[in-house]
Amino acid sequence: MIGGSIGALLLMAFMPIAGELALLIRTPGKFSLVLFALVVIIIVDKGAIAKGIVATSLGIMLATVGIDVLQPIPRFEFGTELLVEGIGLMPVVIGAFAVSELLVQAQNWNLSLEYFEAGERLKNSSARFYSPLV
Repeated sequence: MIGGSIGALLLMAFMPIAGELALLIRTPGKFSLVLFALVVIIIVDKGAIAKGIVATSLGIMLATVGIDVLQPIPRFEFGTELLVEGIGLMPVVIGAFAVSELLVQAQNWNLSLEYFEAGERLKNSSARFYSPLV
């Protein structure tokens, strides 16, 4: 509670200065910030740099769908009016979770198949054990 209050007061105090600094950033500065953010995303995945590069590339590809900010020209809309506005955040998030769950389930498919076969063997062996009693 105290930390949040102090943080809010500091934010209110330094926001005018941060706003003025943000207005000083022009196109080369924005490019440098975006490039720095992309490099940080790739570096954060220390063990899997290729995975970070692929994830960053997919994110850039999804972000370029829709109307261009500088010129009102639709990009990558593939002749449909649905993609002119771009791709919404919620469909992307839901799709990312669905695809990741699909990949996890596909990876565990052989493992679950082995458990299923072991269960069938156990059921068959227990039926042979109980059949004289019935």
